[in-house]
Order: sequence, then C-alpha cells, then structure tokens
Amino acid sequence: VTGATTINNNLEVTGTSTLSGGVTISGATTINNNLVVTGTSTLSGGVTISGATTINNNLVVTGTSTLSGDTTLSGTINTHGALNVNGVLTGTGAVDLKSTLDVDGDLTVTGEATINNNLVVTGTSTLSGGVTISGTTNINNNLDVTGTSTLSGGVTISGATTINNNLVVTGTSTLSGDTTLSGTINT
Repeated sequence: VTGATTINNNLEVTGTSTLSGGVTISGATTINNNLVVTGTSTLSGGVTISGATTINNNLVVTGTSTLSGDTTLSGTINTHGALNVNGVLTGTGAVDLKSTLDVDGDLTVTGEATINNNLVVTGTSTLSGGVTISGTTNINNNLDVTGTSTLSGGVTISGATTINNNLVVTGTSTLSGDTTLSGTINT
C-alpha cells in the first residue's frame, strides 16, 4: 500500500509486520505478545504496566516518580539532591556519609559507637551506663556527681574545691600550700 489507508474495522496480521514510517494510534491498543522497540520511544501520555518490567539499560526520569509498592534496588543509589524519607529507613549494610548528619529527633544506637573526632553536645547528656574515657577530659563548667566516684589515677585540681560532706583518705596526704581547717581535728 503506497498511499494513505483507512481501515474502519479490525486489522489482524498473523505474520511479521515492518512499519518504516511513523505510526499513529488514537485508540486503545492491546498487544498480546512481546513488543520489541530498537529505537527511541516517546510516550506523552500515561503508561500503565501491570506485569513485571525489565529495563536492561539506564532509566532517566526528569519528573516526579511515585512508587507505591516495595522497591528493591540492588546497585548503588546516587542522589544529587535531597533524600526525603517519611517512614523508617532500614539498612543492613554500612552507611557512609561524607557530610553532616542532621537529626531533628531522637538518635538511638544499639551497638558500639566510635567517634574519631570531637563530640560537641550543647544540651544535657544523660549516660545511664558506664563511661570509659581514656584521654584527657576538659570540663569547662560544673561537674555534679550524685553517686560514688572512683578515681584510680592522679587528680589535679587547680581551682578552689568545696566538699560538703566527709572526706575520707586512706593513704598518705601531702599538702604543699597553706592549709586552713576551721573545724575540729580528730585523730
């Protein structure tokens, strides 16, 4: 057929069809077998796919994508913009962040946490378990301890020290400066 052709009823083709020009289909189209496209396909309307879909090359989406079901990605995810997660983000592997982590809610860590740089806390910190500090510790404000404190190493205090209860020393005490005792000395 070399000219324009209009078919007002069904067209059934049982063999292979090769269409070298453009094809415009204005109605609903049902394909009961494979559709193989070797060139670029442009779909300007909505596309509904009810079966499994395999894409063997890159998928580039310039607009918003909405995925309502579970999504499994087996490769690396690269995002050049913000990643907003409204639900729980669960990962079984390591998480490597190259920049700042900003958490507006609670942060719960059930395993060991290793911090290789400074830890700056501007609010109140509550530590309900044991704390081991192996390096020098500087406290620039008050240190209030309500329980028993055991210091196995040397302690240097450069400022005035007030003890509001008994001071029990079981070893030798050396006082190199002036000492003022205002109460009774019991030996």
